[in-house]
Amino acid sequence: DVTWARASIRTVRGTVASSWRLAEDSLAMEVEIPVNSRATIVIPKLGCDSVTVSEQGRPVFRHGSVAGTVAGVLGGFETAAHVALRVGSGAYSFTLVCGP
Repeated sequence: DVTWARASIRTVRGTVASSWRLAEDSLAMEVEIPVNSRATIVIPKLGCDSVTVSEQGRPVFRHGSVAGTVAGVLGGFETAAHVALRVGSGAYSFTLVCGP
């Protein structure tokens, strides 16, 4: 029943922040990673078999692999339940949509 959440924590490298908003067949996620840091962002697939993930409208992940090049996105992989993206420091705005 939860349709959104937001959290942040201060670390020795800076603030790590994340927020997400759930719609019927999509998930929007905002992430902030401190300078000189890396992270793995795990995005649930919402029970969908096929998903597309974009970052500010640019395709990042589709058809089971990283699609195109988006600054800061270092790689990624997919499981039955989620898409995981490895990213460098920066602010990201990801959107996962069910379907190709």
